[in-house]
Amino acid sequence: MPVAASVGLAVILPDLQAQEAPGEVLMNFQDVEIEAFIQWLSVLTGKRFLYDDSGEPFAKKRINFVSPEPVDQTKVLVVARSVLEIYGIALVET
Repeated sequence: MPVAASVGLAVILPDLQAQEAPGEVLMNFQDVEIEAFIQWLSVLTGKRFLYDDSGEPFAKKRINFVSPEPVDQTKVLVVARSVLEIYGIALVET
C-alpha cells in the first residue's frame, strides 16, 4: 500500500512523473519545520526519536528536500538521517 502522510506542515506533494509502488514513499518537503519532519518520520516508521528543540537555531531551521523518485520505505530512515545531518541535527532512536 503506498504511503502518504501529512503531519503539521510536513506535506508530501504529488509528483505526476513518479508513481509509488507498495512500500514506497514520496519524500517532498518544502519549507517544513524540523519538528514536523521528525513527527512525520516517527509516524511513518513507528519509532520514537529524541531531539532537543530548546535552542533558537533548531526552531528556525526548515527543511527543503525533493526526491524525484519514490523512496523504498525501508530506506526512509537512512534518507531522513542524511537530510537532518545537513541541518546539523543528529537523530537518536529511543
